[in-house]
Amino acid sequence: MTVASKVSPAGGPAPGSPQSSGDATTHFRTDDLEAADDFLRRTYWDYDARLLGTPGAFHFDHAVRANGPCLLLDMEHNVPCEHASAESGDLMLICVLRGRVERSTRAGMERFSAGDVFLLSQPGEGYSLRWDELHAMTMPVRAESMPAGDSSGRAVRVSRLAAKRPEQRIMLRRTFDFVDKVVLGGASRSSDLVPGSAARLVGSMVATVFGADGDESEADETTGRPEGSRGTLRRAMEFIESNADRDIGLAEIAAAAYASSRSVQLAFRRYLDTTPMAHLRRVRLERVHEELVGSRQVTGTTVTEVATRWGFVSMGRFAQEYRETYGVLPSETLRS
Repeated sequence: MTVASKVSPAGGPAPGSPQSSGDATTHFRTDDLEAADDFLRRTYWDYDARLLGTPGAFHFDHAVRANGPCLLLDMEHNVPCEHASAESGDLMLICVLRGRVERSTRAGMERFSAGDVFLLSQPGEGYSLRWDELHAMTMPVRAESMPAGDSSGRAVRVSRLAAKRPEQRIMLRRTFDFVDKVVLGGASRSSDLVPGSAARLVGSMVATVFGADGDESEADETTGRPEGSRGTLRRAMEFIESNADRDIGLAEIAAAAYASSRSVQLAFRRYLDTTPMAHLRRVRLERVHEELVGSRQVTGTTVTEVATRWGFVSMGRFAQEYRETYGVLPSETLRS
Protein backbone atom coordinates (compact mmCIF):
# COMPACT_ATOMS: atom_id res chain seq x y z
CA MET A 1 0.00 0.00 0.00
CA THR A 2 1.24 3.48 -0.87
CA VAL A 3 -0.10 6.62 0.77
CA ALA A 4 0.87 10.13 -0.25
CA SER A 5 -0.15 13.41 1.35
CA LYS A 6 0.60 16.69 -0.42
CA VAL A 7 3.34 14.86 -2.28
CA SER A 8 5.16 16.89 -4.88
CA PRO A 9 8.69 15.48 -4.95
CA ALA A 10 10.36 18.81 -5.18
CA GLY A 11 13.91 18.01 -6.05
CA GLY A 12 14.99 20.32 -8.84
CA PRO A 13 17.33 19.11 -11.55
CA ALA A 14 19.38 16.31 -10.05
CA PRO A 15 21.57 16.40 -8.13
CA GLY A 16 19.78 18.49 -5.55
CA SER A 17 17.64 18.30 -2.47
CA PRO A 18 13.96 18.92 -1.72
CA GLN A 19 12.98 22.49 -2.49
CA SER A 20 10.22 24.57 -0.97
CA SER A 21 8.81 27.95 -1.85
CA GLY A 22 7.16 28.39 1.53
CA ASP A 23 5.27 26.50 4.20
CA ALA A 24 4.84 22.90 3.08
CA THR A 25 4.42 19.36 4.26
CA THR A 26 5.18 16.35 2.10
CA HIS A 27 4.41 12.91 3.49
CA PHE A 28 4.96 9.65 1.61
CA ARG A 29 4.71 6.14 3.03
CA THR A 30 4.60 2.75 1.35
CA ASP A 31 5.20 -0.96 1.84
CA ASP A 32 6.24 -1.32 -1.81
CA LEU A 33 10.01 -1.40 -2.41
CA GLU A 34 9.73 -0.20 -6.01
CA ALA A 35 7.51 2.72 -5.04
CA ALA A 36 9.99 3.78 -2.34
CA ASP A 37 12.89 3.54 -4.79
CA ASP A 38 11.03 5.60 -7.39
CA PHE A 39 10.13 8.26 -4.83
CA LEU A 40 13.72 8.65 -3.62
CA ARG A 41 15.07 8.95 -7.16
CA ARG A 42 12.53 11.62 -8.09
CA THR A 43 13.03 13.55 -4.86
CA TYR A 44 16.83 13.55 -4.58
CA TRP A 45 19.39 12.35 -7.12
CA ASP A 46 20.18 9.20 -9.04
CA TYR A 47 21.83 6.33 -7.17
CA ASP A 48 22.46 2.60 -7.17
CA ALA A 49 20.94 0.45 -4.45
CA ARG A 50 20.75 -3.19 -3.45
CA LEU A 51 19.11 -4.98 -0.55
CA LEU A 52 21.37 -6.70 1.95
CA GLY A 53 18.73 -8.96 3.48
CA THR A 54 15.23 -10.34 3.06
CA PRO A 55 12.67 -7.51 2.86
CA GLY A 56 10.07 -9.18 5.09
CA ALA A 57 7.44 -6.65 6.12
CA PHE A 58 8.89 -3.64 4.30
CA HIS A 59 8.03 -0.18 5.54
CA PHE A 60 9.14 3.19 4.18
CA ASP A 61 8.05 6.54 5.62
CA HIS A 62 9.35 9.90 4.39
CA ALA A 63 8.11 13.29 5.64
CA VAL A 64 9.32 16.76 4.71
CA ARG A 65 8.35 19.82 6.75
CA ALA A 66 9.28 23.26 5.52
CA ASN A 67 9.07 26.89 6.55
CA GLY A 68 10.77 29.12 4.01
CA PRO A 69 14.42 28.05 3.63
CA CYS A 70 14.23 25.67 6.63
CA LEU A 71 13.56 22.03 5.73
CA LEU A 72 13.49 19.00 7.99
CA LEU A 73 13.27 15.50 6.54
CA ASP A 74 12.26 12.44 8.58
CA MET A 75 12.87 9.02 6.99
CA GLU A 76 12.29 5.45 8.15
CA HIS A 77 13.53 2.55 6.00
CA ASN A 78 13.43 -0.81 7.73
CA VAL A 79 15.35 -2.97 5.21
CA PRO A 80 19.17 -3.37 5.33
CA CYS A 81 20.40 -1.66 2.19
CA GLU A 82 23.45 -0.41 0.31
CA HIS A 83 23.02 2.94 -1.38
CA ALA A 84 25.63 4.67 -3.57
CA SER A 85 25.69 7.82 -5.68
CA ALA A 86 28.37 9.26 -7.95
CA GLU A 87 27.29 12.80 -7.18
CA SER A 88 25.33 14.43 -4.36
CA GLY A 89 23.58 17.79 -4.08
CA ASP A 90 23.62 20.25 -1.18
CA LEU A 91 25.26 19.52 2.14
CA MET A 92 22.95 17.19 4.08
CA LEU A 93 23.17 17.14 7.88
CA ILE A 94 21.96 13.77 9.20
CA CYS A 95 20.97 12.80 12.76
CA VAL A 96 20.59 9.05 13.35
CA LEU A 97 17.62 8.25 15.60
CA ARG A 98 17.67 4.47 15.24
CA GLY A 99 19.79 1.91 13.44
CA ARG A 100 23.37 1.80 12.19
CA VAL A 101 24.90 3.55 9.18
CA GLU A 102 28.23 3.05 7.43
CA ARG A 103 29.22 5.93 5.15
CA SER A 104 32.12 5.90 2.69
CA THR A 105 33.50 8.88 0.76
CA ARG A 106 36.87 9.55 -0.79
CA ALA A 107 37.92 10.74 2.68
CA GLY A 108 37.37 7.23 4.10
CA MET A 109 34.75 5.13 5.89
CA GLU A 110 32.97 5.98 9.15
CA ARG A 111 30.26 4.23 11.17
CA PHE A 112 27.37 5.91 12.98
CA SER A 113 24.61 4.83 15.34
CA ALA A 114 21.74 6.40 17.27
CA GLY A 115 22.67 9.86 18.55
CA ASP A 116 25.40 10.50 15.98
CA VAL A 117 25.27 13.48 13.62
CA PHE A 118 27.21 13.65 10.35
CA LEU A 119 27.31 15.19 6.88
CA LEU A 120 26.45 12.95 3.94
CA SER A 121 29.31 14.14 1.72
CA GLN A 122 30.94 17.22 0.29
CA PRO A 123 28.52 18.90 -2.18
CA GLY A 124 28.81 17.36 -5.63
CA GLU A 125 30.95 14.44 -4.49
CA GLY A 126 30.12 10.74 -4.48
CA TYR A 127 29.40 8.57 -1.46
CA SER A 128 28.04 5.20 -0.43
CA LEU A 129 25.86 4.22 2.52
CA ARG A 130 25.03 0.91 4.16
CA TRP A 131 22.37 0.76 6.83
CA ASP A 132 20.39 -1.64 8.93
CA GLU A 133 16.90 -0.64 10.03
CA LEU A 134 17.21 3.14 9.79
CA HIS A 135 15.33 6.09 11.23
CA ALA A 136 17.04 9.42 10.64
CA MET A 137 16.33 13.12 10.37
CA THR A 138 18.05 15.27 7.76
CA MET A 139 18.44 19.00 7.16
CA PRO A 140 19.73 20.31 3.81
CA VAL A 141 22.30 23.08 4.34
CA ARG A 142 22.48 25.28 1.26
CA ALA A 143 25.49 27.39 0.35
CA GLU A 144 23.61 30.66 0.82
CA SER A 145 22.99 29.76 4.47
CA MET A 146 26.67 29.18 5.20
CA PRO A 147 28.86 32.05 6.46
CA ALA A 148 31.32 33.60 4.03
CA GLY A 149 34.80 32.13 4.24
CA ASP A 150 36.66 35.00 2.62
CA SER A 151 36.34 38.57 1.38
CA SER A 152 34.79 37.40 -1.90
CA GLY A 153 31.69 36.24 -0.06
CA ARG A 154 32.14 32.59 -1.04
CA ALA A 155 30.71 30.10 1.45
CA VAL A 156 33.15 28.19 3.60
CA ARG A 157 33.97 24.59 2.70
CA VAL A 158 33.78 22.02 5.45
CA SER A 159 36.88 19.92 6.04
CA ARG A 160 35.38 16.98 7.96
CA LEU A 161 32.10 15.12 7.73
CA ALA A 162 31.42 13.90 11.28
CA ALA A 163 30.88 15.55 14.66
CA LYS A 164 33.51 13.91 16.87
CA ARG A 165 33.07 15.47 20.30
CA PRO A 166 30.06 14.61 22.51
CA GLU A 167 29.24 18.27 23.13
CA GLN A 168 29.12 18.89 19.39
CA ARG A 169 26.68 16.04 18.85
CA ILE A 170 24.50 17.32 21.71
CA MET A 171 24.51 20.83 20.23
CA LEU A 172 23.57 19.56 16.78
CA ARG A 173 20.79 17.34 18.13
CA ARG A 174 19.40 20.34 19.99
CA THR A 175 19.50 22.27 16.71
CA PHE A 176 17.35 19.60 15.06
CA ASP A 177 14.95 19.85 18.00
CA PHE A 178 14.89 23.67 17.75
CA VAL A 179 14.06 23.61 14.04
CA ASP A 180 11.45 20.89 14.57
CA LYS A 181 9.58 22.41 17.50
CA VAL A 182 10.15 26.15 17.15
CA VAL A 183 10.85 27.04 13.51
CA LEU A 184 8.45 24.52 11.96
CA GLY A 185 5.73 24.84 14.55
CA GLY A 186 4.01 27.33 16.80
CA ALA A 187 3.89 31.08 16.45
CA SER A 188 7.16 31.33 14.50
CA ARG A 189 5.38 30.17 11.33
CA SER A 190 3.74 33.59 11.16
CA SER A 191 7.09 35.41 11.00
CA ASP A 192 9.06 36.04 7.82
CA LEU A 193 12.24 36.63 9.83
CA VAL A 194 12.50 33.38 11.79
CA PRO A 195 13.12 30.82 9.00
CA GLY A 196 15.94 32.74 7.34
CA SER A 197 17.65 33.44 10.65
CA ALA A 198 17.32 29.79 11.64
CA ALA A 199 18.76 28.59 8.31
CA ARG A 200 21.80 30.83 8.79
CA LEU A 201 22.14 29.59 12.38
CA VAL A 202 22.28 26.01 11.11
CA GLY A 203 24.80 27.04 8.43
CA SER A 204 27.05 28.75 10.98
CA MET A 205 26.89 25.76 13.28
CA VAL A 206 27.82 23.40 10.46
CA ALA A 207 30.75 25.64 9.53
CA THR A 208 31.96 25.65 13.14
CA VAL A 209 31.47 21.99 14.04
CA PHE A 210 32.72 20.49 10.81
CA GLY A 211 35.89 22.52 10.67
CA ALA A 212 35.30 25.13 8.01
CA ASP A 213 38.60 25.94 6.38
CA GLY A 214 37.75 29.03 4.37
CA ASP A 215 40.32 31.56 3.23
CA GLU A 216 41.54 33.55 6.23
CA SER A 217 43.30 36.20 4.16
CA GLU A 218 43.65 39.75 5.33
CA ALA A 219 42.37 41.22 2.06
CA ASP A 220 41.10 44.80 2.06
CA GLU A 221 37.57 45.69 1.07
CA THR A 222 36.84 45.54 -2.64
CA THR A 223 36.54 49.33 -2.61
CA GLY A 224 40.08 49.76 -1.31
CA ARG A 225 38.98 51.45 1.92
CA PRO A 226 40.72 50.50 5.19
CA GLU A 227 39.20 47.40 6.79
CA GLY A 228 36.78 48.04 9.64
CA SER A 229 36.47 51.79 8.99
CA ARG A 230 33.90 54.15 10.51
CA GLY A 231 32.39 54.55 7.05
CA THR A 232 31.80 50.83 6.85
CA LEU A 233 30.16 50.90 10.27
CA ARG A 234 27.94 53.85 9.36
CA ARG A 235 26.70 52.28 6.12
CA ALA A 236 26.07 48.95 7.82
CA MET A 237 24.13 50.56 10.68
CA GLU A 238 22.01 52.62 8.28
CA PHE A 239 21.13 49.47 6.33
CA ILE A 240 20.21 47.57 9.50
CA GLU A 241 18.02 50.42 10.76
CA SER A 242 16.15 50.61 7.46
CA ASN A 243 15.79 46.86 6.94
CA ALA A 244 15.32 45.34 10.39
CA ASP A 245 11.90 44.07 9.33
CA ARG A 246 13.43 42.02 6.50
CA ASP A 247 15.16 38.65 6.55
CA ILE A 248 18.73 39.96 6.28
CA GLY A 249 22.04 38.46 7.31
CA LEU A 250 25.73 39.35 7.31
CA ALA A 251 26.07 38.95 3.53
CA GLU A 252 23.32 41.50 2.84
CA ILE A 253 24.71 43.92 5.44
CA ALA A 254 28.21 43.68 3.97
CA ALA A 255 26.95 44.23 0.42
CA ALA A 256 25.03 47.35 1.51
CA ALA A 257 28.16 48.66 3.27
CA TYR A 258 30.31 48.04 0.15
CA ALA A 259 32.62 45.93 2.27
CA SER A 260 33.61 42.34 2.95
CA SER A 261 31.85 40.40 5.69
CA ARG A 262 35.11 40.31 7.63
CA SER A 263 35.49 44.09 7.41
CA VAL A 264 31.94 44.68 8.68
CA GLN A 265 32.55 42.35 11.62
CA LEU A 266 35.83 44.12 12.39
CA ALA A 267 34.14 47.54 12.32
CA PHE A 268 31.46 46.49 14.79
CA ARG A 269 34.03 44.92 17.11
CA ARG A 270 36.35 47.92 16.90
CA TYR A 271 33.85 50.71 17.50
CA LEU A 272 30.86 49.11 19.25
CA ASP A 273 32.35 45.97 20.84
CA THR A 274 29.59 43.86 19.33
CA THR A 275 28.74 41.97 16.13
CA PRO A 276 26.52 42.99 13.19
CA MET A 277 23.94 40.31 14.00
CA ALA A 278 23.87 41.24 17.70
CA HIS A 279 23.27 44.85 16.67
CA LEU A 280 20.45 43.75 14.36
CA ARG A 281 18.90 41.86 17.27
CA ARG A 282 19.18 44.97 19.46
CA VAL A 283 17.45 47.08 16.80
CA ARG A 284 14.64 44.55 16.55
CA LEU A 285 14.30 44.56 20.34
CA GLU A 286 13.83 48.33 20.15
CA ARG A 287 11.12 47.88 17.52
CA VAL A 288 9.34 45.37 19.78
CA HIS A 289 9.49 47.88 22.64
CA GLU A 290 8.08 50.65 20.47
CA GLU A 291 5.28 48.41 19.24
CA LEU A 292 4.39 47.24 22.76
CA VAL A 293 4.23 50.85 23.97
CA GLY A 294 2.03 51.77 21.02
CA SER A 295 -0.26 48.79 21.60
CA ARG A 296 -1.18 49.48 25.21
CA GLN A 297 -4.70 50.48 24.25
CA VAL A 298 -5.13 47.85 21.52
CA THR A 299 -7.28 44.93 22.64
CA GLY A 300 -5.99 41.46 21.88
CA THR A 301 -2.31 42.33 21.29
CA THR A 302 0.05 39.81 22.87
CA VAL A 303 3.77 39.91 23.65
CA THR A 304 4.33 36.63 21.80
CA GLU A 305 2.64 37.96 18.67
CA VAL A 306 4.75 41.12 18.58
CA ALA A 307 8.04 39.42 19.51
CA THR A 308 7.60 36.69 16.92
CA ARG A 309 6.84 39.23 14.20
CA TRP A 310 10.29 40.73 14.88
CA GLY A 311 12.10 37.41 14.73
CA PHE A 312 12.25 36.37 18.40
CA VAL A 313 11.28 32.73 18.87
CA SER A 314 12.56 31.85 22.35
CA MET A 315 10.22 33.76 24.64
CA GLY A 316 12.32 33.03 27.72
CA ARG A 317 15.50 34.45 26.22
CA PHE A 318 13.57 37.36 24.71
CA ALA A 319 11.98 38.28 28.05
CA GLN A 320 15.40 38.18 29.74
CA GLU A 321 16.98 40.44 27.10
CA TYR A 322 14.04 42.80 27.26
CA ARG A 323 14.21 43.09 31.04
CA GLU A 324 17.99 43.64 30.97
CA THR A 325 17.49 46.43 28.43
CA TYR A 326 14.33 48.15 29.70
CA GLY A 327 14.20 47.16 33.36
CA VAL A 328 10.74 45.57 33.11
CA LEU A 329 9.19 42.50 31.56
CA PRO A 330 7.61 42.99 28.12
CA SER A 331 4.19 42.11 29.56
CA GLU A 332 4.55 45.01 32.01
CA THR A 333 5.24 47.40 29.13
CA LEU A 334 2.12 46.22 27.34
CA ARG A 335 -0.07 46.54 30.46
CA SER A 336 1.23 49.84 31.84
